[in-house]
Amino acid sequence: QTEGEQLTLFVHCALSGRKLDILRANPRVCFETDSGHELVRTELPCGYSFRYQSVIGWGKVQILEDHEGKAEGLRAIMRHQAGMPDAVFTHEDTKRFYVLRLDVEKLTGKRH
Repeated sequence: QTEGEQLTLFVHCALSGRKLDILRANPRVCFETDSGHELVRTELPCGYSFRYQSVIGWGKVQILEDHEGKAEGLRAIMRHQAGMPDAVFTHEDTKRFYVLRLDVEKLTGKRH
């Protein structure tokens, strides 16, 4: 993501459940992801530490319920996860789930 560029994340989910109930009541969200985990050992127990990298973001979720919206989100997931930019999804494929579109408004990061 570069300055002024919108970061959008897509996630697929079931057609019902607590997560959807909560998002319908309030689509504003905060999320966190981390990686680069490594335990730092020392001779002293209180000297132990942990290396990591983390990102925290805030934004608004839109529940995509129509075929075209879901297919767009799934194509984005497949581009990112599998390198498949032109994946095709039928109405039969997309009727079994929803896709959540998270438009990220703010990000912070930390590394230790």
